[in-house]
Parts: sequence; structure tokens; C-alpha cells
Amino acid sequence: MPGKTQLDLRFLVIVISLIVIATMGSAYMTFVFFSRGESSGRADAVNGQVREPFGHTYDAGTLTVNLAPGRGLSNRFIRTGIVIASQDPDTVKELEIRAPQVRDCLISVLRGRTAEEVLSQRGMTQLKQEVISVLNEILGARAISDVYFTDFVVQ
Repeated sequence: MPGKTQLDLRFLVIVISLIVIATMGSAYMTFVFFSRGESSGRADAVNGQVREPFGHTYDAGTLTVNLAPGRGLSNRFIRTGIVIASQDPDTVKELEIRAPQVRDCLISVLRGRTAEEVLSQRGMTQLKQEVISVLNEILGARAISDVYFTDFVVQ
């Protein structure tokens, strides 16, 4: 009997070792497979377009604004978080200095939109472009590279 328990114990150790090695190999291969697509700060090709690195950002905070009356003439409002991106860190400092002016511009742009406009994909794209355009007028040519909506609720 001692030979059989020793054989069973040896078999158990081998099986557990193989399971541990297989698990570690699987984890390593998963890591290698999923980390291949990371850009690590390089420009990425997305749908044939070259995207610049993310850059520096300024969080304009959350805004709650009444929207322009639409077809139903009901009182609708938007609550949105806006983050402004620039490739220049000095632009972010300028945005911080001009925070009240920036928020006023954002409120003005949002108040001029109806709920129907901001809820459509095309309207959202136009809204982003208008925000970039208005902020670039304040800060100088092409200072703002992108605008991100981190929160977007229309009611």
C-alpha cells in the first residue's frame, strides 16, 4: 500500500504542476495578445486617419443649461461634463485663467441648441466643432484640438 499512496501523491504533484504551468502560460499569452494593440503615446491609425497623441486636457466641469425651445416648445435642459484637449500645455494654463469666460462660451453655445440637435449624432459632431471654433476664437488659432463630453444627459 505505501507504494500506491506514493504513486498517487507523485501523480497529484505532477498534475498540479502542469495545471499551474498551463495557467501561467495562458495568462502570459493573453497579456501578449491584448497588449499588442496599445499605442503607448504613438500616433494610431484609426479608419485610415492618423490620430495625434491625447495631449493635455482641461476639465471645464459639469454644466446644466436650458436648451433652446424645439418643436414642442417644452422646457428641456442638458447636463454635460466637458473636457477640452490641447497639444500645448500653455493653452491649458490659459483655459484655467479664463475659466469664467470659457464656461460662459460653453453655456452660450449649448443654449443655442435644441434637444433634437444635441441628441442626433450629426448634431453632436456639429456641437463639438462649434465649441472648438468658439474657444479657438478666444485663445488664438488652433489652440484647441478636441472636445470630449464626459457626461451627457438631456431632459
